[in-house]
Amino acid sequence: SLVAALVFSFNEWGTEEFSLSIGLLNLIRALIITSLIFTFHAYLQKRVAKRFNCTAKFRLLTLEQYKYEVVTIQDRIRKETKIILKPIGLLITLFITLLSNGKLMLFLLASTIIEPKRIARVGRKFINVKESEFAQIALAGPVAELILLAVFKLLLPISPLFFQKAMFIAASLAVFNILPIPKMNGGQIFFSSIPIYLFSLFFVVLFVISVFQLSIINTLMLSLILSLFISILYVYKIFFSKFL
Repeated sequence: SLVAALVFSFNEWGTEEFSLSIGLLNLIRALIITSLIFTFHAYLQKRVAKRFNCTAKFRLLTLEQYKYEVVTIQDRIRKETKIILKPIGLLITLFITLLSNGKLMLFLLASTIIEPKRIARVGRKFINVKESEFAQIALAGPVAELILLAVFKLLLPISPLFFQKAMFIAASLAVFNILPIPKMNGGQIFFSSIPIYLFSLFFVVLFVISVFQLSIINTLMLSLILSLFISILYVYKIFFSKFL
């Protein structure tokens, strides 16, 4: 949340000259918004995972390195494995922001670890998580951002300055979380179910574009209809291509 807030407020530390008070105010505002978004993001994924008797662990996007050591104790050879986690997502996000002077945003922050509760899934047809279930749990993350985006639009008359910023942050995170980047939610959906990914990709993009111009109901209906049409067209093309 803090890294995302730094990125979103990077160029908001004064207009003509640097201002510490203005910058801190904008940073705190962005931090409140990003904290709310990431909290709801993780909560909704956990709720959907619970529905499928799974667990969803929200964590930073990391690079894993395995270190092997051979230890001899009383003529016994034991191999120990150590996993070193590096917050590669945070580093890349900050590096891109600094390199572009805040003009280019790239959010490689969050990852979700989805695991089945094997005892709880006894009696189901599949003990392991099905690809469609995996995709739905991952999709709950971007959906959380869209829900908050709609809520922020409804609250816009209360404080236009605050909730316009909140809408921009929620929309940006929703789009980045649906991109097919490995380990992120978009990549998890893409590699689990392409039809679900296509539907969710077009739905998120259309929703984000339309919500700033149309009402919530019109945005929802337009995004849903066009996304379904594109997904059905894709499935239809794939299905009949096998018989041609």
